[in-house]
Amino acid sequence: MSSVKSLDRAFKVDRAINNASKNFVIIRFVDRGYSDSGKVTDWVAYYSRILSFFSDIYEVEKKDVPEHVARYSLSDPDTILFFYKGSAVYRLSTSEILTTMNSKDFFDTTFEIMSKVLQPRR
Repeated sequence: MSSVKSLDRAFKVDRAINNASKNFVIIRFVDRGYSDSGKVTDWVAYYSRILSFFSDIYEVEKKDVPEHVARYSLSDPDTILFFYKGSAVYRLSTSEILTTMNSKDFFDTTFEIMSKVLQPRR
């Protein structure tokens, strides 16, 4: 069962980012019409149950949130943004998503991103 929640309004996206129950938030911004959309949806849903233990996971159609598309320069048909304590800290573009799907799992990728974010700065 998927733990991915859908968002359909800009204020809901802002609320999800700023009022997260966990420090990490993963949001997938997607154009439903592109060819690999269904494969990526299944891939994210597959890993969402495990990832939901330490991050909130959402998806939103880009057409519903044009202000976020502009704010985060979301030109790809599919982008996954990782937020930590309300700030965008990492992004996976469409090509990076497809490469990750073919080479390793989303769980490993997410842990790599989180470990980079949580490393103490020197």
